[in-house]
Amino acid sequence: MARGSSVEFSDVFVVRETETALLCRIGEKFHWVAHGRLQPGSTVEHPGDLGVLVLPWDFAVEFWDGAISDKAPGLSASGNRHPSPE
Repeated sequence: MARGSSVEFSDVFVVRETETALLCRIGEKFHWVAHGRLQPGSTVEHPGDLGVLVLPWDFAVEFWDGAISDKAPGLSASGNRHPSPE
């Protein structure tokens, strides 16, 4: 990830889509991205897409810091909460 007006993430997989956002997986992290945040050059738009996600620099920093690890307790890969095993 290099600093500029936008940041490009490769090997992004779209897990889920709602009317307003995409749930994207990059490596082991998941994050919701509003459709309006996608920048020119993005090749992912719908569930099942694997490709490039281009985001504005300022949002990409927040995006990466707020990403959810798939190893986080109490979260499923779909982004839904489930009880933690005890």
